[in-house]
Amino acid sequence: MKKGISKNLEKAYIIYDKLYYGSSSKKKKLALSKQYFSLLKRTAYAGNVEGMYLLGIFYQFYVEEQIALKAKSLKNETVYQKRAFYWLEKACKLDHPYACHNLGGFYSSGEIVAKNEKKEIQLYLKAYKLGLNESGYALAILYKQQFDFEKSISWLNKVLEMQPDDGEALFELAKYYYEGKGIKKSYRNAYELFRKVISSSNVT
Repeated sequence: MKKGISKNLEKAYIIYDKLYYGSSSKKKKLALSKQYFSLLKRTAYAGNVEGMYLLGIFYQFYVEEQIALKAKSLKNETVYQKRAFYWLEKACKLDHPYACHNLGGFYSSGEIVAKNEKKEIQLYLKAYKLGLNESGYALAILYKQQFDFEKSISWLNKVLEMQPDDGEALFELAKYYYEGKGIKKSYRNAYELFRKVISSSNVT
């Protein structure tokens, strides 16, 4: 069974490259999308956590993708978002960090489930503990929005401990020093951090 799952995932990755990085026609890409979806379903239903996560992501962005490919039949977007939530939740329970992170986004938006900052924090924290540094950054931004600047700064420092060249975290921390929010104002420290942002290769 594991060999079969592995082969299906390998095939899915190959099709993924063709689908998103190839130069096929929209008609061909629509066919590839169906193949990719079929392979993900097989691995997810067989209990593979990576398959569950990828299927969840596929559902999450399905409508947007199908519109781009000009598919003829589409169900209500909410149906696909609910399926995305279902599979991401299953993958998160099996400790998939990216699934937990994306699941946190659902509790942030409040579109499929009720908005719940406590649950959102729990999921980002779990993802961070599973090794996903971007979830630490998400927590920093969340606490910033709550005006809890000290906690926000604490999380930015944790992110930078794991990845010192994280441009987004460097930029946010520089702004705190520049504005003197949650920390003693220091233009010198702000300047040094802004300088690191400019030289950082990890900026989106």
